[in-house]
Amino acid sequence: MDGSYKSFYARFLGDFSLWYGEREIKIDRNIQKRSIQFLLRLLRAGASGVEREELLAMIRLTEKGQKKRLNNFYQQMHILRTAVSRQELPEGRYIVSQGTRYYFSPDHGVKTDVGHLDGLIEQMEKGGPRDDSYMDLCKAYCADYGGEFLPMLTGEEWVTMEGAVYQKWYNRCLDDLCTYLSAHGEYEKMLELCTKASQIHPYDEWQAKQIECLMAMGQYKEAMKVYEEATEYLYKDLGVTSLDRVVARYQETHKKETGRHGIHCLAGLEPGEGAEGADRPYQCSFPSFQDAYRIIVRQRARQGPAGLLMLCTLRQLVPADQDQKAAGRKTLEQKMLWLKQVLMEGLRTCDVYTRYSESQYLILLIGAGREDGARIEARLEKSWKRMIGRGASLDIVIQGAGEDDAGEWRDGEGDICGACRQPGERHLAGAGHMAG
Repeated sequence: MDGSYKSFYARFLGDFSLWYGEREIKIDRNIQKRSIQFLLRLLRAGASGVEREELLAMIRLTEKGQKKRLNNFYQQMHILRTAVSRQELPEGRYIVSQGTRYYFSPDHGVKTDVGHLDGLIEQMEKGGPRDDSYMDLCKAYCADYGGEFLPMLTGEEWVTMEGAVYQKWYNRCLDDLCTYLSAHGEYEKMLELCTKASQIHPYDEWQAKQIECLMAMGQYKEAMKVYEEATEYLYKDLGVTSLDRVVARYQETHKKETGRHGIHCLAGLEPGEGAEGADRPYQCSFPSFQDAYRIIVRQRARQGPAGLLMLCTLRQLVPADQDQKAAGRKTLEQKMLWLKQVLMEGLRTCDVYTRYSESQYLILLIGAGREDGARIEARLEKSWKRMIGRGASLDIVIQGAGEDDAGEWRDGEGDICGACRQPGERHLAGAGHMAG
């Protein structure tokens, strides 16, 4: 809220607060009181006022009767006027009736957060094509939407009706924005909007859009993290959700990348590229890679060292201009395909690899020692230089599978991120934007 606004300002979305200029007005925090709900209705209406019949409808009596209802109504109005009179408000009239309508104050204007949204809705209802100006209105609505309408009064009929309108428009604007941003490859902006939406309305399954954004950006690990966190409470209350369909598409994406379907694709595990696949390293989804990693590390006590964990990261400048980001992402994706070809030709048939983020591949060199890792690293770097020359550097980091930063063995259920993290390497898992 702009503190320079020398009039009343009421906030209804996400919580309730009333301000005059830079000073908050605290009348009564027991918002459940009928008199305070009268105040909320009057503030919400502003200069339009509220019909007495609408306020009377809020009076609930154990015994029906118009006379009792009126007596209760006037009593609540008296309580409200008394509470308002005790505040240090600007000089003027408050809780005024004119004919059959009631007003908070004819002498002072009242602006509200929902009134601002009403103005945006009015502009969007005028129709017209879904052009840039319409998208600007959608962006403004999503930015200014603060959450549920008076959440502390959930169950009150008038609150439910008001809240449904603003949430409907929020969903509509966000849907249109997601379609627009997805078509233009602006997944980072789309992810930011959907993350906010999933926090405001966690049961509306905006996490599904989050997952789709992360998948489109190649951040498969983070996509699975969002899925796992969401299912902790969504499954408890709602059962099967659309998140299952998103993860199903996630698994299908990996199958389509290899062009191979059948029983061998179960759990997202791919046999590798090539005519038969037997002479290539295994490619799998990140969840399958996690399982393979944990199983191999658990076998170390009986069979010796589990092997090595290798992280390959492409380095290239990211354009600052928004218009160039989509083109930059396409260029990066092409180079990642070339890196995938290098891995298929340079790794051993027993090795396992997965797409770890937008610019990273994670490899498990099963049973490999330090000398084996050095030879494989040299082979990959040589192939990469021969294939691409200049334009994108390849960083390779190697660490023993199941080891921590000090070289001590970790439990097999330990996080892969911890196993491959190196001091100062901001691109590694859990250490920055590119971690996936």
